[in-house]
Amino acid sequence: MADDAILLILSSHGDRLTAIETNVHDIRTGIEQIKDGPMYALDRQIKRKVAQTGGLLGLLLLAFTALIQ
Repeated sequence: MADDAILLILSSHGDRLTAIETNVHDIRTGIEQIKDGPMYALDRQIKRKVAQTGGLLGLLLLAFTALIQ
């Protein structure tokens, strides 16, 4: 009898673990779909343009300070 109870508990835990793993997989898939979506693509493009502009402004500022001195 004790063995049956242990097996039932282990089976129940196994089923719950499988359900959790399935949920985690579904969440991970959803996150990947969101990241592949248009909003994240636009965000990446904006960040790239801001970084390029910031780098250019930094070089211009460096050149300007070198000319002043």
